[in-house]
Amino acid sequence: GTAIILRRLQASWRRPPCGSTPMRNAWLVTAHGGEDGLRQARELRPDAITLDVMMPGMDGWAVLSALKADPDIADIPVIMLTTSQAEEDVLRSYDLHANCYVTKPVDLEKFIVVVQSIDRFWLNVVTLPPCK
Repeated sequence: GTAIILRRLQASWRRPPCGSTPMRNAWLVTAHGGEDGLRQARELRPDAITLDVMMPGMDGWAVLSALKADPDIADIPVIMLTTSQAEEDVLRSYDLHANCYVTKPVDLEKFIVVVQSIDRFWLNVVTLPPCK
């Protein structure tokens, strides 16, 4: 599993974040494991983060706990995006202050639709606090 960082396009950026993928309104940055995701969250201050429960190194819950414990990035919405449908995983995610829990489809086309829905909702529908 990986952490996926969504960051709105900003006119002040001269170039996109390294290793990012452009989407309609944002850059998608894939982190390789929990530690990398946490480091990138601190560096990029993304608008939203998706986390898989199962990641190499730090698991998604450890990353979620670290994100929510850091006052500089605690306000970033975190979406748990994982294949687990276990009730205890859902409850644990919300206990650790995830903003939502989405079951990740195994089918690639359905997965893309889910990621696009997350992009539309978190970057176009909700009002997020201003970047620090």
